[in-house]
Formats: sequence, structure tokens, C-alpha cells
Amino acid sequence: MMSLATHLLSEFNEVVGCALALPDEYLSPYERLCEHLATKVLRSPPERRRWLIAHINRKFKFNAGGTASLYATAASLGYTFNYHEKTSIQLAFDLSDQHEIERVLAVRGLPPAVYSRLIAEFKPISEGETVQRFNAERSEPTKLRREKGDRPVDREILLAAFSAYLFCVAEAEVLHQFFDATYKADQYETSFWLQLRRMYPHLYNRERALDIVRISAALAGTYEELRAGTLAMVEESYRNLNNHGYLAVLVEPLSIEGRLLSSELTADLILFAEKHVQVELRKGYFQHTKIKASTSAYIPGLDVERASFSVANEGFTYRDTFILAPSVGAPMEETSHLVILQKNARDETLIPCPACRSHNIQGNSYPSLGVRSWECGNLLCPDRSKYNRGKRYSFRALLMQEAIDDERNEISPESVKGWMRDVQFGRNDSDVLAMLVRHFSLHGDTIHLFGPGWLDTGNEILGRRVAHAQIPQTTTEHRAHLSSFFSSPLFERYIVSKAAPRAHEPARVTSSGLLTVVQDDCFAYLTSQPADSFDGAVTSPPYYNAREYAQWENIYCYMYDMYNIGVQLYRVLKPGSLFLYNIFDYFDNERSIVFSAMGQKRMILSAYAVDAFRRAGFACLGNVAWDKGDIEGKRGFNAGNFSPYYQTPFNCWEHILVFQKPGGKQVKLDLPAVLQAKPVIKMVRGENTHGHTAPFPVEVPALLAPFVPSSGRVIDPFGGSATTARALCPLGVRVTCVERDPDYCRLALEMGSGEAEVFPAMQRAARQIELLESPIS
Repeated sequence: MMSLATHLLSEFNEVVGCALALPDEYLSPYERLCEHLATKVLRSPPERRRWLIAHINRKFKFNAGGTASLYATAASLGYTFNYHEKTSIQLAFDLSDQHEIERVLAVRGLPPAVYSRLIAEFKPISEGETVQRFNAERSEPTKLRREKGDRPVDREILLAAFSAYLFCVAEAEVLHQFFDATYKADQYETSFWLQLRRMYPHLYNRERALDIVRISAALAGTYEELRAGTLAMVEESYRNLNNHGYLAVLVEPLSIEGRLLSSELTADLILFAEKHVQVELRKGYFQHTKIKASTSAYIPGLDVERASFSVANEGFTYRDTFILAPSVGAPMEETSHLVILQKNARDETLIPCPACRSHNIQGNSYPSLGVRSWECGNLLCPDRSKYNRGKRYSFRALLMQEAIDDERNEISPESVKGWMRDVQFGRNDSDVLAMLVRHFSLHGDTIHLFGPGWLDTGNEILGRRVAHAQIPQTTTEHRAHLSSFFSSPLFERYIVSKAAPRAHEPARVTSSGLLTVVQDDCFAYLTSQPADSFDGAVTSPPYYNAREYAQWENIYCYMYDMYNIGVQLYRVLKPGSLFLYNIFDYFDNERSIVFSAMGQKRMILSAYAVDAFRRAGFACLGNVAWDKGDIEGKRGFNAGNFSPYYQTPFNCWEHILVFQKPGGKQVKLDLPAVLQAKPVIKMVRGENTHGHTAPFPVEVPALLAPFVPSSGRVIDPFGGSATTARALCPLGVRVTCVERDPDYCRLALEMGSGEAEVFPAMQRAARQIELLESPIS
């Protein structure tokens, strides 16, 4: 009599039309599994066959064309489906289950004509076509990331399918009973999420899943007191928030003695939130000796002992800042900032495989900073990749999937669409609170509201429990502790004075009308200029490692250069002059902890800049949000999921930080909260018709025009294609553009001598600046 092991392997080979022989490492676990299965109730052979075909269809997406056609037809008739409906529809296609598709569409309550049209679109591929395409995939893999070389990819595909087939033989619990060493019949849960809750209740503690903090004018005293209270709240939240929970901080317009402080406070809280935890990391990925070597080689005079490179800075993960303006034309002093941060603290809790529930897991991988991932080592796991790699997963990813699976978490399309951009107009407290609760917490969570003025929500909002609390009070000692962060070793790594070059080749200076183009390193040129010689500055520097021509070893080297350029700009500007600095918090790796993709994150370049230029002597007066409009690429938005943890908005704006050199006469600012300006269109049919890879629009430097006296001098230390000159020279302003690249210098002169940019007459008239008598402190 044929053994069960022989029978099942023969059955699998017959279904897929092959002759798989199991490698030696498979034999022992497979035979032991079959001994277990021999004592259990198994599915019938037709059912086993049906589920195997469904698995192959799902793994290789063989029904993708059919489901896409059904969804397109539904959309043309005015209907769409949510995640849960799409999951059921996909299963119906993969199983070729007519009854299931009829059930899903009937439950939806579609009109009869629509129902009939969609039923007619139910055209799953046949079993024969599945087998044919499967074997074609074995011969010529379509999605293999690397050349297969000597790898027996055809066998790997068969082995992955065979492992999945074994989970088609019986109900899931029968297989879990074998693979899960902790299995107990009276404690078994069909749902993996419920099983995890039983095993690791601390992971599912959601008693503080979302903190929402309001920083309002009611809290204002001195800036130091205001900042200390804000940072104390951040510190307390990081300590007590549930892991992978969110902190949202609403910074309302704040002024002390007539000076707008909202932007400076926002920058300080972001910098502190992400870097305030100092730890001696022992992980192999933290190559601090390499970071120390590359930084000290770049920065002469760096005190490596004070810099303490063996200490890593951790904290919240910065997600985004929403700009909240009351209206499109609102002034800068009416802007609120809504900062979104996530806690991702390292947790080494071993999570069994969600598919086979085996504890045979391995790996020492972090897909992102603070997020531990695992790889299933069970050769017979049903979720091995199509090319037979072990399933990789993390608890955060599982939590995100559970958020999708629980229909109570579903967010309305109106809310998702309404908050799709991170520039918002006319939002009230109710709008903000509802969005935060829906987008950044789960049904049943407890959220905490801190600070005055939140709506009276009672003890519940949108299925979440609510706790009201006060922002922590700070003592003198605690304020000193918080302030000590800004003198910690982190800043010793790049706040280092740079000496003027001793021997420097003379700059190549070319003038054309009011435009002067200087081909030179901007730091070197600035050191050669007399103090108090320019009436203003505006620039858009190279974004850290965003272009081939602007690469640094790590964030410390980059900020060392930016800081010292700021020091020299401060020196050459006249007292009272403004300096506009355009920067974007885009995605890259700081290379301060790890060099791999694990370090890829949303950068905090604007927060670094505010702190660095404040140290150079500047006062931060505000931040104009350059709203670039709807971005072109929308593929990354929420992955099509209308559930929490996925609602990261499009990053539609860049910072135009407004700095001023103290002294002289105080300028009355009249700047918008939001500058709406389309980016420069430079690529036409794949060709750069502009000539510069990253130009900013003339509307950005034009903001400086009202604050420069007639015939005044403005400098742009990263001149590029002389956009600053095209914005200001037509108004009688003398502009010096410093640019290192000779090609860009030629481009600047060509474009500068061409047709001047045209601005409305009202904007030209607005150049007259209003001076107040009181000097800037």
C-alpha cells in the first residue's frame, strides 16, 4: 500500500504535470508531517486540487487581467470596491467559484443591470491554463530579480508550490498543530491576530496608541519655557506611547514680544523628537568607527572625543508636517503646523510565522530603523515566495495588515481624498481631530488629548476611548536637562568652525547688467567679501545627496558645510537683512547609523537648518510653505488601502525658511502662509530643456523683493541658473550668483541676459519696505 508521503507527492506531480523529487533536506520534515497527517481528517482529492490551483493563481497573479477588467467595468458604471470586497472577488477568481462571486455582488446590493454586467465579467482562467502558465514560468521566470545562473529556479518554483500544496491537504489548524510547538487545542485561534494577543499581550497593549498635543499661545512664556514644555511632552510621549503608535503635535501660531516663533518651535521639536535618545548601540549594522573616520577626514579640527560617535541618536520616526492655513491668501503668522511622528522602538520579541505558525524563524534584519523583522525558516511554509524564499515579516507589518482586515477601521474615501495633500486650507479643530483619529489609530484604541482647547469629545470618539491630560509641567532642573540636548555630542559632529582657505584660486567674475556670476566655491567666495556688504540673501542649496553633483559621506559632513556657509552669510549681510532658505524634507539615508536601505527615511533637513543657522547668529522669523501643487507620481499613496497606518499624504510643499540678521531696523514682514507656485518644467519628452537639474521657480526669490532697498545687493550662494537674478534684477536689484559648476555659470549668463521674468505691477510696487524704529534683539 502506497504511503501517504508517496501518495501526496504523486498527486501534486499529477496536478502540475511534473516529476518533482524532493531534495534531502525536505525528506525528514515532510515524512514527519505525513505521519501527523495520517491520523487526521484530510480534504478530498478534488478539494486539494482546487485549492492548489487557487494558490498558484494567487502567487503568480494569473487572474490579474480578469479582475482588472471587472473593476474597470464597475468603475465605468460608477461603482468601486473596498479592500475586503476585492479580497473576496480575488478568491472567487482564483478558485473559479461562481457562487462566491454571486454572493459578493449580491451582498453589495447592486442594481440588477449592474449585477448582470459584472457577473458577465467573471472570467477566471481555467485549470488547464493555470498549469500551462505555471510551467511556462518554471522555464522562463518573468519576475526574477537576478539572473538565475546556476540556480535551479524551476525546481525552486516547484518546491514553493509543493509546500503550499501541503496546506491544501487539510484545514489550517491541522497543519498549525504540527508546526507550532506551543499549540494547545483549547487555546487555538483561527485568527493569527487573536493568537498573537494570547501569546504576547504586551505587543497589543493599545492603552496609549495615539497622543494628540496642542501647543497654543496660552502656554507661551519665554521661548525657552515654551520649548521646554513642548520637548517635555515629546519625551513623556515617547516613554509611554505604545510601540508603533503616533504622536501628533499641533503648533498653533505663536508670538512672543511680536516675534513669530511657530516655525522655530516646530523645527526644535522635530529635531528633538527624532534624536533625543542616546544609546550605545551594539548592533553589527551600526558602523560608528567608519562614520567617525569619514566625518573626521572631512571636518578638520573635529573633536572626536566630544563627538562620541559610539553613541547613536534615536527617537520618533518623523512622518510629515501638515501646513494648516485659514485660507489661500492668509499671512504667514496665521499658519499652524501639524507634525506627525511614529514611535518605532526596537523590540526583539520573537514572532512566529503568521502563515505556518512555526517558531523556526531566523534573521537579524531591520527593514527600517527600529523595526525588527523575521524570516520563516520552515521549508514547508505555504507562504514561501514563488522562487522559494522564506517569508519575511515584522510585527509592525502584521499590525498594518490587521488594520486592513478589521472592517471597523475602514476610512471613508472622502476623508482619504480630503487629506491627501499635506497643505490644507480652512480646516477647523473638528476636522483635524477626526482625521488624526481615523488615519492614525485603530478601532478600540485609547487616544490621549493634551493641551487646552480640544473639543468636548467625552470618553469616546469614532470607536476610540479618549483620555484628556495636561502637558507636563517642567522644573528648572528639567528645563536644564531638556536644553542640554542642544549641546549634546550630536551637534559636536558638525557644528565646527571652518577656516577660510589660505591659498585660493581667484574667482572668475562675469557681470551682465545687474547680474554678477561668480564661478567659485561659495564658502571661499563669501570669506573674501567684506562684512555687512549685502542687503539680502536667498538660495536653494543642494539637497543632501539628491543629485550626482552634490554628494556627502553623511549628514554631518553636509551640515558642516551648510552651517559654515550660514556663518559667512551672516557676516556679509547687513544688520536687519533677510535670508530665505528653500529646503525640502525628502527621503534619503543620513548614513549616521546604517548605510543600507534600512536607513532610508524622511529627512529632517529643515529642522537641522533652523538649528544650524540660529547657531550662526540668525533669528528664525518664519516659514513660507511653497505649495508645488498636485505631484505627478501618486503610486506610493496609501497602497490603495483605506485603513489606518497607510494614510501618509503626498509631500506637496517645500520650506522657504525666513531668517534675519539681528540689528539694524526691524522689518515688518508681509509674507504669505503658502506660496502657490508650480515647479519649473524642465523635462520635455525626456530632454532637459531648461539646462539645470533642480531649478526653483522665480516666485521663491521674488518673496525677498519687498525687503531689499532700491539698488540693493542680494547674494545667492548656490546660484544655479540665476533664477534669483531673473526675479530681482528687473526690479533694479543687483544680484550676485555664486556657482561652482562652469556649465551652470554659462547657463546663468545666457538666461540672465535673456528676456526678464515679468511680475505683476502690484508686486513691483510692493517692494517698498516698511521699517520700524525698534532694533531686533
